[in-house]
Amino acid sequence: MGAVTIGSVLLHDKRLPGVVADEFGVKWGLTKLEGWDDGWEGSGTVDQKSQADGAWISPQYAGPRVVHVGGLIEAESFDAVTLAWDRLLGQVPFRSLASLGVAVGDGSVPDRSALVRQHEKPLLNRPTLRTGEFSLSLLAPDPRKYATFAQSVNLVLPFTSGGIAPPLTPPLTVTGSSSLSQATVTNSGNVLTYPTLTVVGPCPPARIANLTTSEVIRVVDPVLAGESLVIDVLNGTATINGQSRRVLGSWWGLVPGANEVAFAADGYDADAELSMSFRSAWK
Repeated sequence: MGAVTIGSVLLHDKRLPGVVADEFGVKWGLTKLEGWDDGWEGSGTVDQKSQADGAWISPQYAGPRVVHVGGLIEAESFDAVTLAWDRLLGQVPFRSLASLGVAVGDGSVPDRSALVRQHEKPLLNRPTLRTGEFSLSLLAPDPRKYATFAQSVNLVLPFTSGGIAPPLTPPLTVTGSSSLSQATVTNSGNVLTYPTLTVVGPCPPARIANLTTSEVIRVVDPVLAGESLVIDVLNGTATINGQSRRVLGSWWGLVPGANEVAFAADGYDADAELSMSFRSAWK
């Protein structure tokens, strides 16, 4: 099972070396991890064709991921176990989301993560005065498992105007662009992942494309000096200082493997910049 982090609490499989007490003198053991390695569960429907072989299928979407974590608290006293349990519960939000990290490499350091909150009721059993056995049920609204560390790339506008414009017919080119307006990024996972795009003004109306999938997001209005347009592709929002702004096109993601991304606009401003950040994602 390796290692799991829930917020700032590290649980470690007791079968592996390196289980030491934390700064409070508490040892945290991992005894159960269910739901993390499971694949997605779809919500699509299947209807038998009338008087024909086969079926009609609806679009299928993944539901949330539910993860069950079991562990053992070892402390110096009954009260120390109680305080440790209080700290752990404080790392599991009821309404907001917190990070769950899981090790998949050598089992010692969490290197994939998800954002989770409390799902079912947390349980604590106390077999002795100095130990506590606990069970947590956690729900990740986004079922993807993400790399712990994000990747990022910055692009500036081409030196000349022009560039990406629909209709898009492969092979695609970005006319009049410099090498700084394109970059290759790699999603090391096995499922589509969605970036966060930040356009720093002053920037004319612009286009941000994944040339690998022939999809474009169009920033319709200029971004003024001192402003930053944040495009959250996963949630389909575009905002400046929390206020919605208009974008058109496809909410594109990064497919597994290499993706060629590009940034172009209707005009040129040397201070305009696109910052893109993302995490590789797995089912």
